[in-house]
Amino acid sequence: MIAPMSPPAPDGDLAALDASLLARAQAGVADKKARGIYGPAFVALLEEPLEIRPDPAFAAGPAWPEAVRTAPVSPDAPIVSTRPLIGPILRALKSLVRRSLRWYLAPVTAQVSSHNQAVIDVLAEHSRELIELRREVNRLRREAARQAEDPARGGGGPRPE
Repeated sequence: MIAPMSPPAPDGDLAALDASLLARAQAGVADKKARGIYGPAFVALLEEPLEIRPDPAFAAGPAWPEAVRTAPVSPDAPIVSTRPLIGPILRALKSLVRRSLRWYLAPVTAQVSSHNQAVIDVLAEHSRELIELRREVNRLRREAARQAEDPARGGGGPRPE
């Protein structure tokens, strides 16, 4: 019988939860194989991964949200001065300088933001490609192990050179 799933860790440890769910599913499949519910053809179907393109936020890891958040660049950062007497004067001067440079800064920051977004898009695609390549490697490993166990499928004998 399959043990009930424990609740996720309070700190949100997704890797542990993912491993727990995978172990629970594998135990369920092993139990049903042992009882004859799942035949070899069905088990082979279960071992093939689903064709799902993962979200880059999941595939790229914890730094992804920060990369997406900081991709856009704005020339209009808040002007702050904490100096008690001359603070308002400094803010006015900074505002004047910013207005005089707006014609120059706006296209530059737009170009930087566009570049940053292109980098984010490339990173997202590379993250997806990495996941797909990992799936393919795992599939090939399973196939190689299956062939090594089953001499009728080409495993166990001498290899042609």
